[in-house]
Amino acid sequence: MNSNAPNHQFEKNFVPNRWQDVFINAGKQALKVSWMLLKIYIPVSLFTAFLDRIGFLTFIAPFFEPLMKLLGLPGEAALVLIAAYVNNLFAALAAASVIDLTFRQITIIAIVTGFAHNLFIETGVLMKLKMGRIGIAFSRIIFGLLVGFIMNLIMPEDVRGIVLNPYAAAGDFSWMNLFLK
Repeated sequence: MNSNAPNHQFEKNFVPNRWQDVFINAGKQALKVSWMLLKIYIPVSLFTAFLDRIGFLTFIAPFFEPLMKLLGLPGEAALVLIAAYVNNLFAALAAASVIDLTFRQITIIAIVTGFAHNLFIETGVLMKLKMGRIGIAFSRIIFGLLVGFIMNLIMPEDVRGIVLNPYAAAGDFSWMNLFLK
C-alpha cells in the first residue's frame, strides 16, 4: 500500500462536506455556550439586584469596608469577589454589573478575580489529580488580594483615556512594528 496515498477515512471524519455544515455546527456550539453563560449570568445578576434592592449590600458593606478599602473598592464589591471565589468569573461579572463601579475599580476587581475564581471546582480537580491541596485556594486568594492592593497603590485614580502603550498613542500602531523593532 502506498504511504503517500490520501487517507480517505480521515477526510471523511474531519473534513466537512459543505461549508453549511461548518456554520451549523458552530451555531449549535455557540448556542450551547450562550445558554450555559445565560444560566449563570441571569440568576446571579437578578439575585444581586434583589440583594441591592432590599438593602443587603448596604448592610454588609460596612463589614467588608476595611478590606475593600485596601483594594480601593467599595464594601459592596465584596459580593463580586465572593461570587468569583465560589462560582466563576461570569458570576462575578453579573454581580459587578449591578454595583456602580469606576473603570479603575473594575480593573482591580478583574485582576483579583483573575487570580482566584471557581475555587471549589478548580481546587477539587487539582486535589483529584493529586496536584494540589486546599492551601492552593488560600494562596490564590491571598496573592489576588496582594496584587489588588499593589494595583490600588500604583494605579492612577482616573484611568480613562490613559494610553499605556506608546506605539498605540502614535496612531500608527501595528503588532508587526512592535515585534520588528
